[in-house]
Formats: sequence, structure tokens, C-alpha cells
Amino acid sequence: MVKRSAPDFRLGELLTRAGLVARSRLDVALDRQAQHNGKLGALLVEMALIEEAELYSVLALQSGLHQAQAEDVILFLRGRLGDILLGAAAITEHQLLRSLLQQERTGEPLGEILLRQGAISLAVREGALGFQRTLSSPFRDRFRLGRMLLEASIIDPVTLEAAIRRQRGARVKLGDALLEMGAITQEVLEAFLKRQRRLLAALAAGMAVAADAHGLPAAGLLGKSGSEPDFRIAPRSR
Repeated sequence: MVKRSAPDFRLGELLTRAGLVARSRLDVALDRQAQHNGKLGALLVEMALIEEAELYSVLALQSGLHQAQAEDVILFLRGRLGDILLGAAAITEHQLLRSLLQQERTGEPLGEILLRQGAISLAVREGALGFQRTLSSPFRDRFRLGRMLLEASIIDPVTLEAAIRRQRGARVKLGDALLEMGAITQEVLEAFLKRQRRLLAALAAGMAVAADAHGLPAAGLLGKSGSEPDFRIAPRSR
């Protein structure tokens, strides 16, 4: 039996794997840390490489990853939009790879890229996102927009519940519902969506490490659940 090395969930490794901090900038921060015996996270914030709120979220994620079981990793991997679409034969591996490369360059949501490239229809995207919510992962749930705004005290629980009702009734995105209600500004929405994308990138990087530690493939797990989702006829509400 091959003995696997312990997963590397160090802060710097998570951030560089996720593309949030360049390796060269991390090396500079590590040199400063060695010279002044400071905390790496504080140095990264001081160097304006990450925001303080991002630091706290990644540190909490880091703690959770250390305790993650194989089932947690599988649940997360099965809930990735690309894997859902592949499992439903809605896209090809080539289309997914092309869109992922585009996402790496632009940071846009994968569904929007696939839609713009003509790989999927709006109905397929909406249906896949609806199916994705049924595969809820505790790790992904902590980075939902509503929860992030709530924890930052930008909105209160009553406002969030009202926005969710509006979202479901009008079939709009939660951020757009909050904008229409005047609960947040466009600037706040864009800032939190950017933070959400960065934190989800850190989560994906950490889960890839965790998958390797548990001897799990980082892709293709959806098909092992025994059935493929069929959401290509009618979209689900967002």
C-alpha cells in the first residue's frame, strides 16, 4: 500500500494554488516573515495581496480542510458545475477545458463563459445551477453571497429572506434582487462577488489537495453516483 504524504494546506500554498497570490510575491512575503518573525497572513494583507476579510475566510477554510473527510471531498467535487454538465452530456471535455482556460484568464463564472461560447443554452445553465444547489456542500455554502453579506453585517436576516423570496418569484439572481430592493449598492455587490470568486478559487485549490490526500480523482466523480442529472428540458429558478 502506497503511503500518501500529508496534504499541504499551508496558507501560502492555498493562495498560490488558487492563483490569488503569485509565487514570486509569496516568496517576498516569506522572506519578510523570516526576517521579522511575523505572521504570513498579516504580511500578505500589509502588502495588499489579499484583503483582511479574505484572510480570515481562508484561515477558517484551512481549518475545515484539515478536518475534511473523503465524503466531504466527494460531495464538493460532484457539485462542480463543469462536472454536472459533463455528467449530463451537455458539454464535451474539450468545451469544458476551453471554458476553464478562459475562466482562468478572466475570473468570470463558468456558466456565463459556456453560455457566451454557445456551448450551452440559458435553459441548460439555469437547470444545471438548480441541480447544483441540490448537491449542497457545507464548504461551498459558507461562500454563498447571502451568507457573506449577512456575516459582514451588510444586510440583516429579514432583508436576506425577503431577497430570497424576490429571487425565487422573479427568477433573478440574489445580488440583483438586493439591488432592486436598495439593500446594497452596485459597488458593494461587485466587491463581494469578486471576493466570492477568489474564496471559491481557494476552496477549489484546497479540495484538489484533499482529494489527492484521500486518493480520489479530482474529476469524473459525478458518474459514480449511479445516475446522471437530466435538467436539459426546463430551467430551474435561481
